[in-house]
Amino acid sequence: MLASMRTLLLSLVLPLLAVTEAAAAIPSPVRDIAAANRHYITALQAGHPAEIALDYEAGGRFLSARADIRGRAQLGAFFSSRMRGITLVSGSCATRHLEVYGVTATETGECRLVFERSGHVAKSEGPYVTVWAYDSSKKRWLIRFDVIPG
Repeated sequence: MLASMRTLLLSLVLPLLAVTEAAAAIPSPVRDIAAANRHYITALQAGHPAEIALDYEAGGRFLSARADIRGRAQLGAFFSSRMRGITLVSGSCATRHLEVYGVTATETGECRLVFERSGHVAKSEGPYVTVWAYDSSKKRWLIRFDVIPG
């Protein structure tokens, strides 16, 4: 009887330990999010906006008041068309709040961008909300869903 109780107890506890160990193996998204925010700015400044799509999941989504774009190929094309004829003079994006829920995280932040087009300078600043997901095969956090109000 004691042996069967030990077996039962182990059969209940071992899976919980495996789940806890797997959860502990997921790194904090802070580094990947900061890198993606820097990549966003450097890709725009370098004139390679399609590279921004690399920070999204394969089926990632970008939503704004004017667009609902899904998938890396469409995201790359969207960012390229959006930046056609525009130069990013300066910019920054910063996380204001981050909440992590296991393999997903929500980030709220703010971007401040200065663009030049045909000799005219324009500013764009405002909040964003991004949902991140940990990709265990790539061992990094990727954007699942990005929302910009404007």
